[in-house]
Amino acid sequence: MSSFDFALYYPLIALGLIYTVLSVAGRIVEGRGRPDVGETLQTLGFGAILLAAPYTVVLLVMSLISYPIRLSDMAIIFAIIFVFFGVLLGLLLLLAEVRVGGRPVGAYVGTLAGAAFAVFIALSIF
Repeated sequence: MSSFDFALYYPLIALGLIYTVLSVAGRIVEGRGRPDVGETLQTLGFGAILLAAPYTVVLLVMSLISYPIRLSDMAIIFAIIFVFFGVLLGLLLLLAEVRVGGRPVGAYVGTLAGAAFAVFIALSIF
């Protein structure tokens, strides 16, 4: 298998929709004075999510078999991301202790960092 078809993810989308519909319907029925039926519907919705878990593992195994080279690239990317966010979090925590005019400097820097991160994500998508 050289590439993953998006159709492989349709069962996960369907199970997620089933969970959502059954959970919301269960809450509505529960609110209308039938807690036993509402709880049954919510339990069935939870069962749908439990069915999605093994299928997710199957997709994971298929992707590991299909893309062994990309696995090492993914590990390197995750390591870089964790180090970057660890350093960023450390700086923000340090700056949160320094106060300027009664407000922590980290509040300003955190806002700017969040905006920069949002722009970075938007640029990486497009």
